[in-house]
Amino acid sequence: MNITRRRSLEEGRGRRVLLFLMLSVLVSGCTPPGLPAALPPLVSDTAPRAPVVDDLISIGTDSVISGFNPYVAQQFSPAARAIAGLVLPTVFTPGNDGPGAAPTALVDRVAVTSLDPFTVTYSLNRGAAWSDGTPIAAEDFSYLWQQMIDPELAGSVVSPGGYQLISAITSADAGKTVIVQFAKPYAQWRTLFSPLLPARSVKDNPGGFLAALTGGFAVAGGPYKMTSYDAVVGEIKLARNDKYWAKPPGPSAVVLRTGSSEDLLNAFTRGDVNALYLSPDAVTASTLEQAAANTVGGPGAVRLQPIPQPSLTSLRFNTSPGRLTANPAIRRGVAAALDEESLQSSISLGWAAGSTAPVSQLQLPADPVHVATSAGNTGSVASELGDAGYQRSGLYYRQDAAVLSITLGYPVDDIHLTAAAVRIQSQLAENGIVANLLPLAPVDLAAALAVEAPADALLQTVPRSASDAAEAVSQLGCGAALNPSVIALPSLSASSLPPSSTRPSASSSTAAPTPTATPIRTPIGTAPPTTVAGPLGNGGEDPCPDPLPFQLTALLGGDQPIVVQPEVGLPEAAQSGESPVAATTTGTPAAGGSSTARAAENPPMSSPLPTVGTVSTYARPGTSAITAAQAFTLIDDELWQRMDSIPLAQPVLLLALGPALAKFQVEPADASEQLWGGPLLDLPQWPTSK
Repeated sequence: MNITRRRSLEEGRGRRVLLFLMLSVLVSGCTPPGLPAALPPLVSDTAPRAPVVDDLISIGTDSVISGFNPYVAQQFSPAARAIAGLVLPTVFTPGNDGPGAAPTALVDRVAVTSLDPFTVTYSLNRGAAWSDGTPIAAEDFSYLWQQMIDPELAGSVVSPGGYQLISAITSADAGKTVIVQFAKPYAQWRTLFSPLLPARSVKDNPGGFLAALTGGFAVAGGPYKMTSYDAVVGEIKLARNDKYWAKPPGPSAVVLRTGSSEDLLNAFTRGDVNALYLSPDAVTASTLEQAAANTVGGPGAVRLQPIPQPSLTSLRFNTSPGRLTANPAIRRGVAAALDEESLQSSISLGWAAGSTAPVSQLQLPADPVHVATSAGNTGSVASELGDAGYQRSGLYYRQDAAVLSITLGYPVDDIHLTAAAVRIQSQLAENGIVANLLPLAPVDLAAALAVEAPADALLQTVPRSASDAAEAVSQLGCGAALNPSVIALPSLSASSLPPSSTRPSASSSTAAPTPTATPIRTPIGTAPPTTVAGPLGNGGEDPCPDPLPFQLTALLGGDQPIVVQPEVGLPEAAQSGESPVAATTTGTPAAGGSSTARAAENPPMSSPLPTVGTVSTYARPGTSAITAAQAFTLIDDELWQRMDSIPLAQPVLLLALGPALAKFQVEPADASEQLWGGPLLDLPQWPTSK
């Protein structure tokens, strides 16, 4: 029995071997002799491939993504910012005449409805809703405001200064009318609440505001919704938001693929991605520039556009009491030791157009509004450090035999800042200062400058809002001095909103709604403290120096003469009870087109209040006044003198549009719009063949 079975198995194996040999002969007989071996792939890349279809836009980016919350500084990346612009709703869209030029489809009407107190009233589109069916309403405004002024989030949120000026938010008409009251007149109020976050979705996340959006957006309020995010593969998929209340976008889907510049460049060359949005090194930038030069006017044209980022790469100091860098002379000595032009080259990895040199503590160089002052007037390293009690002895500066040494933190996942940190270490060493490098994970950046943290300085690219005035309030830490209501605010809960049945109905379309509903938060009314939280959120207390609060009042009010006094005067007409003067921006724009076209197609709706060009306060006879431009210069000079941070560069990225988009004559949006709106601002209007 066993012998028979063994023989049967051996015969079976023999038949399989014979079959294999016969197939080999047949295959070799069909293959022409003398062919070379098969070629391997030209480049082994990690960028995932997908078929290019006319209705899908595929974009490659080398951004390192650590989250998607546009208000968390540590989660800022060009890719996350671009996605937020497609997924989240905004109140205003940046235009050619500056940030917040045109209202979006979210609002039916928005206007300044009072000067005393300064009040802005928003009437929201009644059909505007999040993709889960929740209406976009006052709760979303209030939640964002609460997070931006939360003391526990200081140092983590982006440019909270404008929100610190808000003293109360009131709702009416089931939350579709939002009344925002300010402690001071604020000319750049249009920069607020753009974008909005889904309050109910974010606040219920157990990780809180900082962690709620690290894995993507569960709901959307913009033209697209996020359908998947694979951090391992490096792929983010967006699809049309079927609950979007305005005109649907053209492309039905958008795919962002992350990877190295080299891998993505090869994918772009093969046509696997339609566009690139990169922070390239010199070699990659040169390759793209050559490709664009060789295809000018051709059917396979490649078009390039540099896109300045709404951020500054800065060296920020730990100014907590007792720290070495709490001494302004030490900070100025470090500044004097740096070769900023060389550092800008390191930050841009050798690409000459990859960064722009800042000359202001407040203003981005790509967004000139005021005449910026010159950079800080630091003396020599020896004079500045001598004022701090240090003298050079041998290779290093010393004080009582102790070598001057600082610890420099930097984000370990950022190749640009890693290169800059090494260069800073070298430059400081040449000038007698020891710099110990401290690589930090993204989650550790927020606390890197805390009182007990090891870092004396932090190299970081920090995003900011479009408001120079808000940036001044944020950097000076004067929010509490300007508005006492930002101190010790209670937490917002769902019960903070009055039930819809008890909210007043909307006012008529010819009159601004009266804020009679229960305020979501009201001013506490306590006197401002003599000291307020430091601008870096590092636990120290920085005084808001007199007369800076008055200069801030001037900067906040706009370009009209403003009284530099705590009490703001009003025109006689307003004092006598007549209709006050107010600035208005109204209208429901159609979806599509540039912001300039949207504004032209949608003129302001009728308003019960007369309109003036700029929000302003007024000087009573016999009082002195300064312009906003003068206030800007005074505050900028003060910030340079303090040297809490050294602005090194405004990063610039490169947008490359490939042949697939050239076929549809897609043009990049205006550069001034892209500074604040992002490179994909007009993507919903990109044409397709379907």
